[in-house]
Amino acid sequence: VKSNPLPNSRDENVTIALLSITCILQVAFAIEVVCKISCLGFRGYFMSKRNIYEFLITLLGLGFVCAAVIALSMGMNGIDLMFQQVQRLGIACIIFRYSILIGKITALKMLMQTLALTIIRSTSVFLSLIVFLVCYALLGVVLFSQVKWGEGIDRHANFYSGSNAIMVMFRVMTGEDWNKIMHNCMIEPPFCLEGSNCGDPALALIFFLTFYILVSFIFLNIFIAVLMDNFSLFYSSEEDALLTHTELKKFLE
Repeated sequence: VKSNPLPNSRDENVTIALLSITCILQVAFAIEVVCKISCLGFRGYFMSKRNIYEFLITLLGLGFVCAAVIALSMGMNGIDLMFQQVQRLGIACIIFRYSILIGKITALKMLMQTLALTIIRSTSVFLSLIVFLVCYALLGVVLFSQVKWGEGIDRHANFYSGSNAIMVMFRVMTGEDWNKIMHNCMIEPPFCLEGSNCGDPALALIFFLTFYILVSFIFLNIFIAVLMDNFSLFYSSEEDALLTHTELKKFLE
């Protein structure tokens, strides 16, 4: 039976179209750099660190254009290793170009500053959550390491070791079918061997409910409070803001 070549050819045409659009945009960025240099001069253009960074990214983009043209001229497709490397280079160009846009667009720059400040100020919350998760995971190893496998506990999710227990508790923290794991840890005779691989309904309820409630209603709310506080710092009106955007800009300069 012959395979249908249409999906592969269709994917190859889409890839070639995307590469062509990317090459056109990279050439447009290069023209922009040339226009800036012609207006400001070499010395005036390279006095700005942002312009130097943009110039290097543009050179990287032109390198991607050359590599893409060579790959297409050699008749390569998505299976070839060199073609995959060319695609990764294009993705890197997009990411670096996005970082340039962050510095130019004020709203986007303030959003990134808010996220960065939130991560920094939430370090203690994250560390406390990690310690809390590890403690519960080790307690789960002590209580439920011998529980019989079932619908919730299997070779992927179990309390046999500390690393497995940490992954299970992280899954409970995200709310991914954690109730099945809890019910599996509540198994009783005659569905298990008493004193061997049975669970404990009372301990399972206390263990999982307390963990989920503390994570969902305490740690998550603390993180949201820090995030809202940072947004109020950057996005309040100029009259009510603790620091106006003008003051922040002067401080950075």
